[in-house]
Amino acid sequence: MTNSNKPGMKRTVVCFLASLTVLCLSPGCNKGPSLNQFTDFTFSGQQATKSSSETIGSSVRKVEIDNQFGSVEIVVAEGARSMKWSCSCWATTQQEADSFLQQIQLKEFTSGITQTWTLQAPRGPWSVDGIESSLKLTLPPTINVDVKNRFGNVTIAGSDATIKLINMYGDITAKNLSGKCELENSFGAINVEEVGECRIKNNQGNTTVSDVTGMLDATNSFGQLNVAGVEGAVMLENNKGNITAENIAGKATIKTGFATLRVDGVTGDVNLTNSNGRIFAENLMGSTARIVNSFGPIEIETSATSVECTNQNGKIEVELTNPELLNATLSTKFNDLLVHLPSTMVPNLKLDAGAGKITSEFEGGLAGSAAPVVEATTENGNVIVKRIPTE
Repeated sequence: MTNSNKPGMKRTVVCFLASLTVLCLSPGCNKGPSLNQFTDFTFSGQQATKSSSETIGSSVRKVEIDNQFGSVEIVVAEGARSMKWSCSCWATTQQEADSFLQQIQLKEFTSGITQTWTLQAPRGPWSVDGIESSLKLTLPPTINVDVKNRFGNVTIAGSDATIKLINMYGDITAKNLSGKCELENSFGAINVEEVGECRIKNNQGNTTVSDVTGMLDATNSFGQLNVAGVEGAVMLENNKGNITAENIAGKATIKTGFATLRVDGVTGDVNLTNSNGRIFAENLMGSTARIVNSFGPIEIETSATSVECTNQNGKIEVELTNPELLNATLSTKFNDLLVHLPSTMVPNLKLDAGAGKITSEFEGGLAGSAAPVVEATTENGNVIVKRIPTE
């Protein structure tokens, strides 16, 4: 064991209440530290440290980790099978630090092809300045990984196996994963790059995803959700947070509220929903586009052959670029509706501005099933139909 004085955060109390562990500032547990205090592990007082390492058996095909107050790092390398653990605690006196550290254990259990490590800490309250428990596993790319962590970051890169990471009060970083991955976090960011099929759930943090070769299902709340480069279908939902989605090769179903929804480049069909925020979408290349909003503007550009766009108390502006358009149904209330159509099109226009004004650069239209039907309806607003200028 070692001791040292490290300048840093105020004295804390580690409280273990049933199954919920909360790190708090003294005196008492009625005020918690910031997220940085959970993950920078810079404490004051006397330090006690211990560590251990072991080789993971060749028969193990899955590892499970349950950790808290520190980081979990998964390093992937062919033929490598090892686990390293380090644990430190800080207290006012060396005796307090040593005594508390002795009661912290990393329990190991093996069942069949699964090896599990679980951090066990004494029940409190205990007056200590801080705790840090960090694990580093080096594994072959085919071993499945299941991690639960609290108050620290989780990182993994280069695996071909099934990955499940659950974290709280820390970031998750996952890169170069060809197998299925499931990521869940609270009060921290999720950063994902170059993965296969992926499911993500985040609360109170930003989520950034890029280069997905499979399907992506991502749910976020109270943070930004940014997605770029998905070869499969996407299902994105955010609660009170912006969504940006770019270069989606499959179908896109995207929903948010009280925020901005921005989409650029979708090859498949799109279904976009928002409320009390803006929808801006361009390069929508699927056969159908369905857009729904309320109390916010809609601005879209699409080559879809079938378009449905509904708004309430918000402006609609659509650019329908496909000369082979079959139908478009556009409606709003208490605002204007602006439609841009190919200059060569001879549409069957069905326009209704209620108490507003109708302005169209197309004379009449062609009635009958052969003509693209464009219905544009608003109440207490204007309907304007324009030709897209030819280049």
